[in-house]
Amino acid sequence: MVLVLSIQVIIQTTVTIQSLLNYSSSLTGHHHHNSNNNSNNNSGGDIVASLKSELERCLVSNKIKRQEAAELKEEMRKVKKEMLEFKQRCERAELLSQEQKVSYL
Repeated sequence: MVLVLSIQVIIQTTVTIQSLLNYSSSLTGHHHHNSNNNSNNNSGGDIVASLKSELERCLVSNKIKRQEAAELKEEMRKVKKEMLEFKQRCERAELLSQEQKVSYL
């Protein structure tokens, strides 16, 4: 369940990053050479800087979530292995118990 939620967060973060990259590209793709548009360029630059900062934050968050998902996956693998070992021990104990019942009869 936690692994599924982590994967969903990674997917959402990836979509957000792609949206930010597309938006950032559209902003940087339009250059204004008119001096009257300097304030627009500065605010556009501020937006791009803000988007880059948000993108970096999302990338770091995405990396952490991927690491957490990998750790959870490894932990789940270990728990499944341990569960199988316990199951096999239970089956062996059950067989021994059945054998002892038969030998007492």
